[in-house]
Parts: sequence; C-alpha cells; structure tokens
Amino acid sequence: MGKIYIIQAVQGEAISHELSNTLFWIFVAIAMLVAITLYVLRSIGIYTLATRNGVKKAGLAWVPGLWIYPVCMLIGEFGFFGKPFRKLAVWFAVIMSVLVGFNLLLVVITYLPLGAYYFSGGDVFVTTNVSIDTSVSNVFEEYLFLGNVYISNLPELKYPFINIVLPIYKTVSWLTSILGIAEAIITLNVYLTLFRKFLPNIYIVAGIVSFFGLFPIFVFVARKNRPLDYASFVRAKYARYYSAQNNYQQEDFRSSKEKSPFEDYPNEQPKHKPEDPFEEFSDKK
Repeated sequence: MGKIYIIQAVQGEAISHELSNTLFWIFVAIAMLVAITLYVLRSIGIYTLATRNGVKKAGLAWVPGLWIYPVCMLIGEFGFFGKPFRKLAVWFAVIMSVLVGFNLLLVVITYLPLGAYYFSGGDVFVTTNVSIDTSVSNVFEEYLFLGNVYISNLPELKYPFINIVLPIYKTVSWLTSILGIAEAIITLNVYLTLFRKFLPNIYIVAGIVSFFGLFPIFVFVARKNRPLDYASFVRAKYARYYSAQNNYQQEDFRSSKEKSPFEDYPNEQPKHKPEDPFEEFSDKK
C-alpha cells in the first residue's frame, strides 16, 4: 500500500504532509456510512409513501435511478411543462438510470486504476491550491482523469487500452453533463411538487434543501403524511387565521361593552365646591 500526501502552499512554497492511512480509511468509512444511510432513508420514505397511497411498483424505490418512477406516480396528477408526471414517469426513470450508469462508468474509469496503483505501493499527491500546480507538475506527473492529483511514477500506472478508454471517458463526461442539467430540472420540480402535497407547510424549503442532497431526510419525515390538496390547505389556513382574528375582535368588542367601574356614580358631584381664586373680582359682588 502506498501513501497519500497533501501538498499545500505555505508562504509561497509547496509543502507536503503525509496523510495517515488510518485517517484516510476512517474518512472513507464515514463517507460510505453516510451514503448508505441516506440511500436507506430515501428508499424507506418513497416506499412507504407509495404503498400507503396505492402506487404500483413501489419496490422500485430501492433501485438507483428507478426510484423516481414511484415518486412521479405519487404526484401524477400534477403537470411538468404541460404534461402530467404519470405520463413522464418512465422517461424520467430512463434518464435517471442512464445517468447512474454513466456516473458508475466514470467512477470505474477514474478510480479503479488509481486504486490499483495505490494498493501496489504507489504514492499519490493531492494539491489544495491551483497556484502550486505548476511547481508540483515539474516534479510529479498529473493523473489523467483527476485534476490536482499527481503520482510519482506514471509508467507504473498500468492502464490497459488507454487509447480506447480516453475517448469513451470524454464522450461519457460530455453526455453526463447534459443529462446532469436535465436531472437538476427534473428533480427540483419533483421535490417541490411532492412536498407541496405531503409537506405543504414547508414545501419550498424542503424542495430546495432536498435539491442540495437532503431529499432522503425530508421524504423519510413525510412518509406517513396523508396527501393534501394545496389550494384547500391554503384556504383552510386562511380560514383559521381570519376566524381567530374575528374571535379576537369580538372579544375586544365585548370587553369594551363591559361595565365601567365609574358607572355606579354617573352624576356624583363633589360635596364641597372648590373655591374660585378670582371670586372677589366676579360680577356677582
């Protein structure tokens, strides 16, 4: 097993620090645990919502890429650019599945040879600042498929069929970028629509935050919620608000009609008339 070095710029000079293998694998284990946890939460949330609302093929919630099919069926009555989600569910599932396959292929192409090189004893150097890449490239050779990653001996990195793999990598990367844009548009609309139906109180926040990776948490929280018509929900909310306001106003009106503490003495006059300091100059004398 090789070593991993982090190269940083300190006062204009490139300084390398060895990353402990134990620390590296702890980080890898934590990342994998988080990814698995989010996957399980997302699958349970979608599956529970789908089964409770009579959606067929709810088991697809556990399949990467195809999980979007039961979600689209949950919000099938709503529209996406003029077409209902239920009619687009298959197309969205195909797009997401192809994207998952492309990403998996890119991971294999990118990390499999580098991992083999690392486990065979090769050293890997990772830069944290673009400004030091030039000085590092004078000593080490940049890894073909990752920016800011360098290796000490490129000839030792055995990459079979590199002339075939490289064009495939470039083509798949380009297609992945295009599909990534489509995925962003689809998932954002799906998240907002789904939570508008099952988490209407916070659907905008839930949809936007889900877009940045926390969808599994919100869909897990909403898994047992009953579907709500958002327009009816808003009307009921305003009705409760105005009802509370009217009750408050009525209570305020009734309180203004309560007996005044001075009503028992409406015409009470002081027993002794106060003296007038200008009485001696009055016309009565």
